[in-house]
Amino acid sequence: MPNNRAESRGRDATSRCFLAGVLLLVSGLSACRTFDDPRILQTLNQRGFGRKYVGDVNEVLTLGIGDQFTIRDENNQEIIDTLTIGLDGVVYARFIGPVFVAGFTTHEIGQALNARFAEYFTNTNIMVTPTSITSKRFYMHGETALKGAQPLLRDTTVWDAVMAAGVLPTASLSDIRVIRSDPRHPLLIPIDLDKMLEHGDSSDNILLREDDIVIIRPNFAGWVKNGVELILAPLMPLTQLMVSVRNIQTIADSFQQDRNFYVGGRGGYGGSYYGGYGGARPAPYGDENPVVVPPGGSDSSGE
Repeated sequence: MPNNRAESRGRDATSRCFLAGVLLLVSGLSACRTFDDPRILQTLNQRGFGRKYVGDVNEVLTLGIGDQFTIRDENNQEIIDTLTIGLDGVVYARFIGPVFVAGFTTHEIGQALNARFAEYFTNTNIMVTPTSITSKRFYMHGETALKGAQPLLRDTTVWDAVMAAGVLPTASLSDIRVIRSDPRHPLLIPIDLDKMLEHGDSSDNILLREDDIVIIRPNFAGWVKNGVELILAPLMPLTQLMVSVRNIQTIADSFQQDRNFYVGGRGGYGGSYYGGYGGARPAPYGDENPVVVPPGGSDSSGE
């Protein structure tokens, strides 16, 4: 009995130590995410991807920063202009000055501009036509030829995005991720496009939204390739240095060969067929009796 009690107390002590260690580790990890400065808390993203103007372009087109559109009024021919939304969400139109339009639909922009132009013109009817949409984009990452931001100009599915980006041989179409970032409710959607190729099952071919991140993960060959590149990455600067040294040596050898070719028969460095330093004129190929011309004189034949 005493031995059993001692063993029980030992196990309890070990369990308490393990629990204390786990709590300490969890508290340490949570401490890495605490922010004591209220300025940091105010700066952190509070919604969506972090942009000022968000929406769903598949439902309704709202214009954002950098987008461009034209305005015209058939009843007032002088009202015609091309406007670009600035960083502050404002456009500057002739006759009326600045107008805030960021995050508005084309219909709402027309109403806002029409109200301002009505102060200076009669019977206004402003028509808005988008010409360049740059604020709507998604992102490609992983085993694709094209990476980074891609314009979202139409109803783009995952299949459309992957095919347009170019699939590498190291890509796994059955292991794709679509990430819809959010500070509170992030969404990670697994996608298997192999089902479309093998069975025509398009259930995973979802419609992309603006700021979606499409990640194409590698297959077995891709993992091997990426591992080899990761191992060889530290050696690349040394390889480039060796190639540079070899190129310099090749240029030096070529220069030395050219120098030896232009050296005169008896004198020093001739530099030219017509003489130079050393005064020797090299003989043509096959001439066993070269003619030497001293500087400033004639040849030895007296001619």
